[in-house]
Amino acid sequence: MAKTTSTDIAYAAILTAVNIILLAVVLPPTGTIQITFLSNTLVFLFLVAFIGYGLGKIGDGTLILAETISLVFIMVHAGGYLLTWTFIRDQVLFSLLIFAVGIAVGSSFFKNIHLDLKLRLSREHIDHRTVLVGGIGIAGFTLLLTYLVSMIGELSTNPLIYALPATRYGLLFSLLNGTILTILLGDELISKPLLTILGSVLVYLSGLSVPLVIAVVRLRRPEYVISKRQEITLGTIIRKLKNSRWIKGRGKLSIGIELGKENNHVVVVGASGTGKSYLCKKIISQLRRYDIPVLVIDVHGEYGSIEEANIITPIGNPINILDDMGKMPEVRAREVADLISTAFRLGNVQRLALMQLISELYMRKTNPTLDDLEELIEEYLTSSKELGSFDKEVLKSLLPYVRSLRPKNKLARWVLPEEILGNKVTVVDLSVVNDMSLIKIYVETLLESVFHTAQLMRRGLFIVIEEVHRFSSKGKKSIIPRLFMEGRKFGIAVVAVTQDPLSVEPAVFTNTKVIISYVIPEASSSSYMARIFSGNDLVKYKKLREVLTSLKQFEALVWIRGDENVYVVKT
Repeated sequence: MAKTTSTDIAYAAILTAVNIILLAVVLPPTGTIQITFLSNTLVFLFLVAFIGYGLGKIGDGTLILAETISLVFIMVHAGGYLLTWTFIRDQVLFSLLIFAVGIAVGSSFFKNIHLDLKLRLSREHIDHRTVLVGGIGIAGFTLLLTYLVSMIGELSTNPLIYALPATRYGLLFSLLNGTILTILLGDELISKPLLTILGSVLVYLSGLSVPLVIAVVRLRRPEYVISKRQEITLGTIIRKLKNSRWIKGRGKLSIGIELGKENNHVVVVGASGTGKSYLCKKIISQLRRYDIPVLVIDVHGEYGSIEEANIITPIGNPINILDDMGKMPEVRAREVADLISTAFRLGNVQRLALMQLISELYMRKTNPTLDDLEELIEEYLTSSKELGSFDKEVLKSLLPYVRSLRPKNKLARWVLPEEILGNKVTVVDLSVVNDMSLIKIYVETLLESVFHTAQLMRRGLFIVIEEVHRFSSKGKKSIIPRLFMEGRKFGIAVVAVTQDPLSVEPAVFTNTKVIISYVIPEASSSSYMARIFSGNDLVKYKKLREVLTSLKQFEALVWIRGDENVYVVKT
C-alpha cells in the first residue's frame, strides 16, 4: 500500500538509486559486447529478486508498476549496446519473471498488493507561463548535465552509454519526466533553483527515475481523487423490509464511497456493547486498504490497537485554539469566545470581554497563542489601561479558564493538520483527559483546523467521531453539522457514533447517506429512529420499531439513502 508522503518518497528514492546500481551492473565498465553470466547477470538478477521482495512487503502497486517500467528500460538500454534483440527479449522476460517471484513471496502471493493510480491532474491548477519557464530551466540544466557526462564518457568505448537523454529510449523517458515535473512544479522551479537542479537530475536519469517521478506526482496531485468508486462492506444481510414486508436476505451489504463527488456520511446508533465500535474498526480497516486517511475521535481509548495508527492526545499534542483558520479576525474572535464560553458556561459579559481581548490580540500579531492572551489580560490588570467598559474583575475572572487551556507540557508536539491528512489513521485518545469542557474545546478546534486544511489541500478524509452527542447536541453551535452539510464537496466524510440519538443535532441525520442502528432498548429513542427509517409509512414504522428493540448483538438495521429497502445485517 502507499505509505505516508515522506515514506513514499523515501521508497521511490531508494528504488531510483538501486536502478542506477543495476544499470552499472548490467553495463561492464569496459563496454564489452556481452554480459558475463557468472558475475554481472547473477548479481543483477539477485538485486531484481530482492527489489521484488521488498516491494511485495510494501504492497504499493504503483511503485511496482513504476519499477517494472524502469527494469525494462535498463535492459533495453543496455541491450542496445551489448546484445541482439532476441537476447534482449529473453533477458527482459526472465528478469521480470524473477521480479514477479520476489513480489509474490514478499506479498504472500499478491494478497497485499494495492494499486493506487490517483495521478490525475486538474487543468485549473496548470499555469502555462510557469510551465514554460520551469521547463526551460529544467531543459537547460539537463542539457548541461548530459554534456558533462558525455565529456567524461569520452574515456570509454561508448561515450553516450551513461548520457541517458542522448540515447533513443532515454530521450523518450526524459521528455516524459520533464513534462510531468514542469507541470507539477512549474511555479516552484522559477523561485527555487535547487529544485530545478534536482528536477534536472530526475529528467537526466530518464527511465531510472520513474518511481521517484511517480512519487512526486502523488505528492503534488492537486486534489484527492479516487480512481474508481470504492466499496465498504457492512456485513451479511439477514433479511430486508421491502414494500412493508420482511423477506429473507442473502449476500453482503456494501456501500459505495467516492470522496468529493457524493455524500458518504454514516451515522451509527445503538446501546453500549451492541457492536458500534467493532463496526467502526471494520470500516477503518477497509478504508486503510484504499489509502483513505482516517481521523478517529476516541472518547474511551478503544482504537489505540489499530495497525499503523498515529496516537495523539490533548496533553501530548495540543492545538492552538487561537489559530485564525484563515478567517477574518472579528469572525474568528467571536467563534473562539463562543466556544470557550459555551464549554465553561461563562456569562455574557465574560464572553463579550473575551471576544474583545481576542480581537485586539489578532490586531497585534498573526496566529497568537494562549500565552499571548494571558499576557494581554495581565497587561490590562497591571496597568491603568481599560478594556472598553469591562472592569478588571471581569478580566481577572477569565484568567483561570485561559490558563486551564494552555499546554501543560512545554515539550509537547503541536498537532499538524497536514500530518493528519497524510497519515493512514490518526487516533485522538481523549480518555487521558477528565475535564469534558477541555475535551470539547480541543475536539472543536481540531475539527475546525482539519476542515480548513482539507479545503486548502484538497485531500479526502474520513472522520470517525465516537459519542458524537457530546460534541454536537441540539441547539448548540458545533463544527460537526457543518461537516455533514459542507464536507462532501471537500472530500470529507463523517462516521458519527452515538448512544443517544435524541440529543444529536437533527442536521446530522438529514445530511447523512447511511444510518445504522443496533438495538435500542429505550422506547423514545427506538421510536425516534423508527420514524427516521420509515418516513411517513405507519406500517413500516411499527415493524421497524419492534425490530429495533429486539436485535441481537452485532445485528443492526441499515437505511441507505435512495434505497427503498431497509436491511437487517449481521455486522
